Amino acid sequence: MHLYRKGKRGGISRNRAQLALLCGGAGWVVSVTMIYWGGPLSRFIPRDGPQISAFLGATVAGYMVANGFGRAGLSGRALAGLSACTATVLGAIIAGSILGGVQSYGAVDGAARGIVAITDGFSSVVVVATWALSMYGVDWFARRGRLIQNAPLKPLKNTDET
Repeated sequence: MHLYRKGKRGGISRNRAQLALLCGGAGWVVSVTMIYWGGPLSRFIPRDGPQISAFLGATVAGYMVANGFGRAGLSGRALAGLSACTATVLGAIIAGSILGGVQSYGAVDGAARGIVAITDGFSSVVVVATWALSMYGVDWFARRGRLIQNAPLKPLKNTDET
């Protein structure tokens, strides 16, 4: 069974999987930034577990909203901003639920702690800048991928004249 398929049905598209992993990487970077340069509650965030759950939560959330990135024009930028905000909230809920299940204080309580963590993190200018730059990188990568996919094929020039 192939994981990637070219058709519309079944499997995972390669571009969508790449965007999901890129969102996961952005979530990891933002979580590290939140731990070291976050708001006043950041000193209560444990140093060892949130990065893995943030990567997993952001990857799943990135997969869910991947179609919102990479569109052209002003409406495409607005859709990318909305997708970035949606991915952030969903990723925080998923990551908090994972961390809450692992650390045995409950998935629902963990989801609430994820929302509190991003609310506290966004009180720091460094975290907001890191989030904005990483989400812009996801949108830039998606736009580049769409341009490459939609580019017409040009015939190669024959350099061997015989």
